[in-house]
Amino acid sequence: MKEKARKKREAIVDISRDLFAINGFENTKVEDITKAMNISKGSFYTYFNTKEEVLFEVMEKSYVEYEEALSEIDKKQNQKKILKDFFKTRIIMHKKYGNIRETIIELLSIEKPSTKIIEIKYRFINLSIEFIKKNIVLKYNRDDIDIDFTADFIETSVEGYFMRKIKCLNDKESIRETLFTDEVFGKIIKFIDDSL
Repeated sequence: MKEKARKKREAIVDISRDLFAINGFENTKVEDITKAMNISKGSFYTYFNTKEEVLFEVMEKSYVEYEEALSEIDKKQNQKKILKDFFKTRIIMHKKYGNIRETIIELLSIEKPSTKIIEIKYRFINLSIEFIKKNIVLKYNRDDIDIDFTADFIETSVEGYFMRKIKCLNDKESIRETLFTDEVFGKIIKFIDDSL
C-alpha cells in the first residue's frame, strides 16, 4: 500500500475510533465518518468494505497499544503499585477508545457473532489475565491459591464491576469522572491486597 493511501486509511481508523468512543459503534454511521473526514462515501469504501471492518482495525490498534502500555509498567514495584499502574493504563485506554469491550460484548450477543470478534475478545481478556497472574498474583508468593483462577477472577470481577456501573447509569461522562478515581481504585486495590 502506498504511503498516501496508508495514511488515509489510518486517518479513517483514528476518526472512527473517536466517533465510536463518543457515540458508540451502533450509533456511528459511515456517513458520520465520511463527514468528519470530509471525504465521499466512495472514498471510504476504497479503503474499507464495511463499518465493521473499520471496527476490527480500531480493536487491533487498541490491542497493540494496550499490550505496549502494559509492557511499560515497572514490574519491579510491589503488587499494589503494579495494580495501580494497571488500572491507570486501563483508564487511559478507556478515555481513548471508549468502552471497546462493551462494543465487543454487544457484537458477541448477536445471533452469529464474527469469529474475529470472538478472537479479539479472548486476546484482550488473556492479555489482562496473564499480566495479572505474572505481575501481581505470583508476587504474593502463596502456595495455597490457584494462580490461574485468582488472576481470572480479578480480571472478571474488576471488568464486570466497571461494565455494570457504566452500563446502568445514564450520564456516562459524569460516571467516568466519579468512577475512575484514585479513591475507587484504592478500594479495589485494598480489597485485592487484603484477599491475597
